[in-house]
Amino acid sequence: SDISQSHFENINSSQSSINIMLGSKVFSEGWDSNRVNLISFINIGSINAKKYVLQTIGRGVRIEPFLNIRKRLNALKEMFKIDERCVNLACGLETLFVMASDNEAIKAIIEGIECEFMESRHLKGFKETKLSFNLPVPKYKNEAKLKNIYKISEKEAKSLKEFIKSYDEDVLILEQCLYKNFKYSTLEEFYKFSDGKESKIQSGGNVEFNEKTTLKTINSVLNSNAKVLDKFVKLKEEITHHKNIQAKLDFETVKKINKTIKDVLNAKSEDELKADFENKKINLDELMQGIKESQKSKEVQNYIISAKLSKHYYSPLIIYNKNDKENKINFAISNKSEKEFLEDLESNLNLSFFEQYEWYFSKLVENQDEIYIPYFDEEQQKERKFYPDFIFWLKNKQSGDFSIYFIDPKGLKIEDNPRFKLKGFKAIFENKNLTYEDKNIKVNLFFYNKNINNTSEEIKDFVKLNIEDIFR
Repeated sequence: SDISQSHFENINSSQSSINIMLGSKVFSEGWDSNRVNLISFINIGSINAKKYVLQTIGRGVRIEPFLNIRKRLNALKEMFKIDERCVNLACGLETLFVMASDNEAIKAIIEGIECEFMESRHLKGFKETKLSFNLPVPKYKNEAKLKNIYKISEKEAKSLKEFIKSYDEDVLILEQCLYKNFKYSTLEEFYKFSDGKESKIQSGGNVEFNEKTTLKTINSVLNSNAKVLDKFVKLKEEITHHKNIQAKLDFETVKKINKTIKDVLNAKSEDELKADFENKKINLDELMQGIKESQKSKEVQNYIISAKLSKHYYSPLIIYNKNDKENKINFAISNKSEKEFLEDLESNLNLSFFEQYEWYFSKLVENQDEIYIPYFDEEQQKERKFYPDFIFWLKNKQSGDFSIYFIDPKGLKIEDNPRFKLKGFKAIFENKNLTYEDKNIKVNLFFYNKNINNTSEEIKDFVKLNIEDIFR
């Protein structure tokens, strides 16, 4: 917004004239300051505003005792040999004081903070599925790229031009060269752009100018390497999020969930019980009792612990069946579109397509797991990693050929994001003769979405309404 671009841009500067901010809920975003000592919530703090309150408090507690180091002195005393008296005296400066206009608001704020800082307890008992074949994982390497383009906005270009003019070129180069790998060719490209000549810098971006980072960012974009596929390797430690599933719930609830995890894993399916009956391992009474008691899915405080999807990389899955924002178990599946996808999959396990393959799938968690698709975010002008929500591995029973399906149910919120991700995917995987364990392997990417009416021509072939459209 214009507010964040003009007034908040230099709010952290010692020359900033802003000492008090008064505004609506928009103040939970758009600013970043280590100067806040007091936050007062006026008629805000109800149960519906908990997320906003926590976001705002989260911004308010930020401090920076040393340049670019945002930690309190107590955590830095060994590193900087800080006298204990200074550490003690700093407490007042490091404290964020929170006030509210009524008692109910204060209660809601305290509840939110207590929940946020409640001790996390590990959930235990998750079991990795026994695999019938080695699951392929893509690995990437850097490759020189000669056609990198930086898209610059008119405002950013004007500010950058003024910034460069304010320096003697030798001084500017010296300052920028303190940044690793800065190249003079970056300045040359900007001069070409300013003179209207053909350049790797082109009009069209919407990033704000920042005197500390803009030139370095342009340099990084123009001289960065592209990621290309190196090879496929056997899955080992690339999926690990299930080893660190934690709950911000009370001890008794966590204990109950851990017991339920064990129960659903030990429960036999109806088919298994019927097979035991036919093989005379159990009698009719035991069969009926087993069917009554055996549940591959149970619910504990709105969390569904389910081992129904036996092809998942680990069991059970934890699914939160209420509002995503209230989820207190990290890595639980709580997003509406992800839950819809799993329900669709569960009801289509008997598709004839799956009969042709041995197959498995897994949930992927951003920044926890190491399975991703690299791409260039043209809006933010930086290399990123795209973590689709799910990965499927298939091995054809006849030919032995492999397929990977990356499926992302919630990737269409912002139209540009899937375009950039799809572009990265195509550059790496499309129309390539790929192999794994001396067999062909094909990689697919689909966005699972129930509403395809507003999708662009560019991505519509990669957007699917249901499981049948994906696996056909």
